[in-house]
Amino acid sequence: MFSAHHHGRKFTMALASMVYDVLDDYIIHASINPYLASERQAALNHLKIIEDLGIYKDSVIVFDRG
Repeated sequence: MFSAHHHGRKFTMALASMVYDVLDDYIIHASINPYLASERQAALNHLKIIEDLGIYKDSVIVFDRG
């Protein structure tokens, strides 16, 4: 059923990205961008938000594609 291709169906696609605090178990910042948006630009935007919030000191930030 799910593997059948339907020519009339439209699918919405986007680039979702978030920064998650693994020690305190909460989302710090999240964004939804157009599907072909730059992952690097999304990462840079997250870094700016983290800096603006003042929580970047003594932090280790890891970005993972996919």
